[in-house]
Amino acid sequence: MDPHLAFVTAHALAAAVALVSALLAVRRPRFAGIHAVSTIAMTVFLIPAVWLGDASGMTLIVFLGLLVLAAVMSFRAVTARRLGGGGAYVEALGFNAISLVTGLVAVSVFRLGWGLPLLIPVAVGAIALPALIGRRLITRAKAATPSGAPTRNAAAARRHDRLAAKDV
Repeated sequence: MDPHLAFVTAHALAAAVALVSALLAVRRPRFAGIHAVSTIAMTVFLIPAVWLGDASGMTLIVFLGLLVLAAVMSFRAVTARRLGGGGAYVEALGFNAISLVTGLVAVSVFRLGWGLPLLIPVAVGAIALPALIGRRLITRAKAATPSGAPTRNAAAARRHDRLAAKDV
């Protein structure tokens, strides 16, 4: 098997697990660990996939941008696992789920060869629509999560929620 294809396949499988586990972890925090591990694996597999690929120009820039996004997602997944519940926990999982869908759309645009003229509206739609839908779902999930719910680190979750409220 071609090494590039092997890493792309491993990356895609890890991303699929990350998306499903993020959605499950919103209501069932026991899936947060699976989400963190699969998001980190997705990021690690993306590095050699980009390195061994034949992308150049704008495509390479997009893939490098997605690699940076994957690193941020890994950090947020680990943070969510550590929090184990609360508003910041739900926001981190929501950010990752939206980012996974956005990444899938961006890669699909390039793989289908639609080119730059269609990339801009697709990218805007891929970011705006999930963000609008995701924001509504995140708000609903946060409202359904009792503020006193037991978490792995309840004090850290409350502190993060207070800091986030000050920023708004």
